Amino acid sequence: MRSIVHNIVSFDLFPRANPNSLARKRLPPNRAEAVRYRDAFDAHIRVLAATHDDDEIVALLNRADRKSSSGRRLAVAMIRWIRHKHRIQPQSHKPVHENDNG
Repeated sequence: MRSIVHNIVSFDLFPRANPNSLARKRLPPNRAEAVRYRDAFDAHIRVLAATHDDDEIVALLNRADRKSSSGRRLAVAMIRWIRHKHRIQPQSHKPVHENDNG
């Protein structure tokens, strides 16, 4: 009787897999990571914000067929959010055109 109980108790119902034998699966990114703007895009917005206002940035990026991280056309609100999130200051002043009097 003792050997039967010992066999039942020592039987491993959930055998542990050898971690070296399993192929490691790469999980897809979670939703927040999937829709996050990449650092290069944020840096591009920073460069454009120095010389353009938000409307101009949107027009330039849409003309270049750049999309949002979720695949939609860019909008002014998206650019404002990126500037807010990364503390990118808006254009400090409008460039003075030669034909403007004032």
